[in-house]
Amino acid sequence: MTRYSVSVHVGENQYYIQDENQAGETQFRPDRNGVVRVTEHGGLHVIAGTNTGSLRLTVDLLDEEPCLELDGWDEAADVGYRATTDNARLAGYPGAPVQGIPAVSHAGPGSYRIRFHMRGRDDPRNENPFTVVEEHRIAVWPSPWRSTTVHKATDDTGRRHRQ
Repeated sequence: MTRYSVSVHVGENQYYIQDENQAGETQFRPDRNGVVRVTEHGGLHVIAGTNTGSLRLTVDLLDEEPCLELDGWDEAADVGYRATTDNARLAGYPGAPVQGIPAVSHAGPGSYRIRFHMRGRDDPRNENPFTVVEEHRIAVWPSPWRSTTVHKATDDTGRRHRQ
C-alpha cells in the first residue's frame, strides 16, 4: 500500500477524479449515491460539504480490495471507475491536479474500484474557507467494473444528494 495525505482545494462543493478524456464534463449519469456524481464519460465529481476552501484527503493506492472500515465515518461507498489513460488524477477546483499524489490509475488504463470515506461534511465550520474540518479517505485498487455500493449513509449532505 502507498498512502498520501494532502490538502485539496474545493469549490462549488466538489473536487474531481478524471483523466484528460473526462475533464470538463458536466453531463451526469443518474447514480444518486450522495458521495460522487459520475459524468457521461466516467469522470467523478466528489461531493464535499465545504463550498469553498480545503479539506484533508488521504489516498491509498492498493493492489487489492482493503478491509471495510466504517467506524468514525459518516459516509462510505465503493464506486466503479474506468481510467482511459494511465494518468487519471485527483484534481481540485477548478480542475488543477492535486500536487503530491501520483496518478490514481496506478496499474494503467482500465477498471478500478474507489472506496470513499467521508466525515465532517455537515459541520457548520465548513462555511469558513480558512477552517479545515472536513476529511475524506479514498482507497483505489484495480477491479472489474461494478456498480456503486453504499456502505454507510448518515450525513445530511449525502441525503440531499441522494434525493
